[in-house]
Amino acid sequence: MPNPAFYARSLPLAVSFVLLLAWLPQDASAADVFFVDLEPLGDGVSDSVARRISEGTKEQLGTARVDFTSEVRRSNASLSGNAAVEAANGEYDRAVSLYVLNDHAEAVTAFEEAIALYAANIGDVQDVSRLVDASFKLAESAFKAGNQEAARGALGRALALRPEQAPSPSSGQAYNQFYESIQSTFARSGSARLQVTSVPSGLPVFVNGIDQGTTPYEAEVPVGVHYVRVANDDGVGTGEAVTVTRGRDASVSLDVGQAIAALATGGGDQEPRYLQSLRQEVGRGTISDALIPYMRELARRQGVSYVVVGVVVVDEGRYNAMPFLYRASDDLFAVVPAQAFDAELSSVSVNAYQLAANIARAIRSFPEDNLVTGAPILTATVAAATVPSAAPGTAAPAPQLFDINLPVQAAAPAPTPAPVAPPVVAPVPAPVPAPPVAVAPTAPVYTPPPPAPAAPAAGYPTAPAQAYGQAPAYGQQPPAYGQQAPAY
Repeated sequence: MPNPAFYARSLPLAVSFVLLLAWLPQDASAADVFFVDLEPLGDGVSDSVARRISEGTKEQLGTARVDFTSEVRRSNASLSGNAAVEAANGEYDRAVSLYVLNDHAEAVTAFEEAIALYAANIGDVQDVSRLVDASFKLAESAFKAGNQEAARGALGRALALRPEQAPSPSSGQAYNQFYESIQSTFARSGSARLQVTSVPSGLPVFVNGIDQGTTPYEAEVPVGVHYVRVANDDGVGTGEAVTVTRGRDASVSLDVGQAIAALATGGGDQEPRYLQSLRQEVGRGTISDALIPYMRELARRQGVSYVVVGVVVVDEGRYNAMPFLYRASDDLFAVVPAQAFDAELSSVSVNAYQLAANIARAIRSFPEDNLVTGAPILTATVAAATVPSAAPGTAAPAPQLFDINLPVQAAAPAPTPAPVAPPVVAPVPAPVPAPPVAVAPTAPVYTPPPPAPAAPAAGYPTAPAQAYGQAPAYGQQPPAYGQQAPAY
């Protein structure tokens, strides 16, 4: 007979799972999602914990109606790729914009950064034209920023790549005179032999971006730094920046045999470089829009529209899985709600399904109001930590392992303060009016009568004028019609 205790323990988990399944939106599907296994962040999380949570989440993504992949498509990944090249392209574009705006001091810094990125990853740079252009524009920007010494060195390095290139008429007379002077001096600096071999032999070889046939290669080149790259027909290759000095031959051997063999056989467990770089950045806690070049490279190589990455951290005695979703169509990178797992991972299936549901909802309705922007939102503040264990009878400590700087949300409106009652003030009595001051009566002022009217002038007597509507004086009769008024 089944043990009732078993049902008592299993029923809550089963009910929770069914409720989650009913709660999940039914249209949260996606046909092209790449799931990168969650990385452990901090010493409190082991690789095995992160792997178990990742595997549980991948098992539940199908239940959550997400058609995903986490297997590298080798046919699309034959180009080893490097997100740093994308970053170099972006820095070059920024430098050119500054150059056009005549902000030459800032352009110098941007061109130098772009050139350094190109040089460090020359094996993955298939189009060297930007590197060459950046070298010449760096010299011009340094000159126009007032640093002729830096311009002289930059122009010498650029001329080593293209010795015969003429100055641009749009650069101005002053710079063109400087350019021609340095070019004349450079022509007298000499040259040396450059030898290039490869493993295997017979690979296409490019020197400063120019196809020079196949290896082995040998030619006379000007003194300076030269960018050498060899590759197979699929574009898989390696390269190196080689410095040639006057009178001394230089040689370089480039081995791409192992990479070609790995890709030709499916590569086993070996991951492409761009995916390795992405994992390394995430594992360092670099969860920010600085990951976008890596995400873009991965999405392009794998032919997917979404990429999921994330970390597992320790938070208040539990494991917290924090996923992030990248959308390739517009290079947006958003935060997906995190999911907590208990320290024993006893409910890993239910918690993993909840995490998968969060991812599915984010794919269905991309959280554009919760984007990753600016600086990293995860910053390790403790070098080493473990899942805290509580002493008997005490609560487990809650260490703050990470500063989680999530995107700023709209602040809630401040509550309206309750009206403050006015202070009680004692009433001020109305002022008592002062008694009236007695004033002695004064005698009336004498007013003389008006002067008597003047006698009428001699002549035809006229009746005294009467106001309109005024009756004759008392006791007098009005004159008969045609009679004169009596004299005064």
